[in-house]
Amino acid sequence: MRLIDLDKVRWKEGFYDMHTGEQFASMIFNTPEWLEWATAEAEVKAIPIEWIHDYLDNTFLPEGQFWAIQKMIKQWEKENET
Repeated sequence: MRLIDLDKVRWKEGFYDMHTGEQFASMIFNTPEWLEWATAEAEVKAIPIEWIHDYLDNTFLPEGQFWAIQKMIKQWEKENET
């Protein structure tokens, strides 16, 4: 899975939403090369949240570590509510 940070994508064309202040790219990138260029610096290293949940379900961890990870997940979810 390749994850990108949309805040770091370089837009070629698009429009600016005056209500939200967001910029939107055109629906289709012209070529694969353009897509690669536009997202080159936007790629992020991340562990999918589903993988973390599976890890917690299938791995024995000392109680303190388990709750620390659970706390991090809840904080992340709070910060990333849509």
